[in-house]
Amino acid sequence: MVEVSGDVAFQAMGRDLPPNVMWPYEIEPWKSRASSRALYEDSVAAGGRKSPTGHLFRGYHALQGLLEGIRKAGSTEVPAVIAALEGLSWDSVIGPYTIRPQDHAGVGNLFVGTYATQPEEPYVRLKEMVTVPELSVIETPLPGKEYVV
Repeated sequence: MVEVSGDVAFQAMGRDLPPNVMWPYEIEPWKSRASSRALYEDSVAAGGRKSPTGHLFRGYHALQGLLEGIRKAGSTEVPAVIAALEGLSWDSVIGPYTIRPQDHAGVGNLFVGTYATQPEEPYVRLKEMVTVPELSVIETPLPGKEYVV
């Protein structure tokens, strides 16, 4: 299971962050993807935090998908956009991403890192990063069958 808001809480903990905390964070795309760097730089230039939480990238990533669906559909009509989103793939700020047509699950990569405290803001630093293909951890789609926990 991946918890996507840990970085918000961990930045708030500041110097009280426990050692060797693990949580997902899209920090690697900041370094290696031009679109991620541009989003970060534009956000900071617009008055955003120099140490943004992952919500900046996750929110933009979701908006990218919706806009790609609208472009593919050639319409903003909901049924047309839904149909366009099914099976849609695009190069997002966090890497290649696809919406599985069978169950509408988003499939890309997870970024899981080990963090440690540091004395200055944002009080955390990345020690190591592992990329996990979501296809290796996501459930197999079962079209037409209700998901039961």
